[in-house]
Parts: sequence; structure tokens; C-alpha cells
Amino acid sequence: MPRVRRRSMKHTLNKLIDTMVHDNKPVKDLETLIVDEALHTLVEGEFRLDKFLRYHVLPRTRRKRRRRRR
Repeated sequence: MPRVRRRSMKHTLNKLIDTMVHDNKPVKDLETLIVDEALHTLVEGEFRLDKFLRYHVLPRTRRKRRRRRR
């Protein structure tokens, strides 16, 4: 039988932050993005630049490129 994975406390806190700050929708404004990253940094204990770039900076640049092409 496969083992059931239990959610960690960090996972629960990160989901709570996402729900409270931006209701699990993409973050659009800079102020919300900064608050969201600050809270996640407190939970994780470190600022992860690679995650910040992957989940926030790169998608924004892709969206801007799509808008320019149209």
C-alpha cells in the first residue's frame, strides 16, 4: 500500500498566506507581490531568488512579450 503523505506545517502556512493575500489568483500589483514574498520568506526562513524569478519575474516578462506581439 502506498504511504499517505502528510502535509507539513510550512505547506499549510504557505497555503494560508496565498489564500489571505491573493486568494490563490496570480499576483498582479507590486505591493501585493512584495507582501506575499515577505510572508513566504518568513515561513521558509530564507529568501529564494530562484523561486522568485521562476514564479513572478519570468511569467510577467512572458505576458509582456505576448502583449507586444499582438
